[in-house]
Amino acid sequence: MDLLAQTTLTDTSADTVKAEVRADVADSGSLRLIVQSYEEGNTHPVGAFNAPWTANELRNGVHVRIVELHKLGSERRKPRVVA
Repeated sequence: MDLLAQTTLTDTSADTVKAEVRADVADSGSLRLIVQSYEEGNTHPVGAFNAPWTANELRNGVHVRIVELHKLGSERRKPRVVA
């Protein structure tokens, strides 16, 4: 509830970034994929996603959607995705 309250009470807008992540990993059971998005020139993530995946799923590629929060009226820069 804190995130919802904070988001609705501040001057914030939301966007979605879509990405496909592939990784050549050994079979080791369930893995946790953490993906963060950054605006160019910014050191703080504006969006994040994490979920469990199998090595086979990561080798085949998984599609993720990352919700980004921005200040209203701020200039949007090209997103960079780090997994």
